[in-house]
Amino acid sequence: MTITQIVFVALGGALGYMLGKHQEATAAKERSGSRPLFTGIGGGVIAFAIAVAVLEDSQPPEWTAEIIEVRTSTDLNRVIEEHRGAVLVDFYADWCMPCRRMAPHVNELARSGEAVVAVVDVDENPVLAEKHQAFTLPMVAVFRDGQLVRREYGYHSLAELHDMVTETSRKTDAAAASDRAGVTTMRIDRPFR
Repeated sequence: MTITQIVFVALGGALGYMLGKHQEATAAKERSGSRPLFTGIGGGVIAFAIAVAVLEDSQPPEWTAEIIEVRTSTDLNRVIEEHRGAVLVDFYADWCMPCRRMAPHVNELARSGEAVVAVVDVDENPVLAEKHQAFTLPMVAVFRDGQLVRREYGYHSLAELHDMVTETSRKTDAAAASDRAGVTTMRIDRPFR
């Protein structure tokens, strides 16, 4: 049991006991019985259950060795420029539940080797988050050959992340082919659906 869980149990028990005492005082007027000790124990049990549920989800995501954790703008620029092909950058926060739910999918994509994967904690890098328009979390940006080709907001499954990376490579290859043919193409980056 952690310190936080102990505090939750103590507070829940104390609140439950006080509620029981209040009920006891009210019951004395009505000549019926009340048991503040049992109410206090019940409050402690409920508080413990809440503490376990809250703390279970409060762990920050754990990233695999294949993921590059970006700390500065220079780090991100280096990752984007040095890696040819698709680079997926996940902007997240430890407190963001959709970010936590998406973290295993990001890890799996990194393990598959389909793209270089980098993560940016927006709480540690607010300037970087603002520069890349990570106003809603999670935000995923896909770069190809150093250029931003796609930006998506919200939770995405592994299949959706895979589609972003492969679709981006197909679009980029098609754009390169049309450039060789003398056709002008325009890329429009839409931040919202």
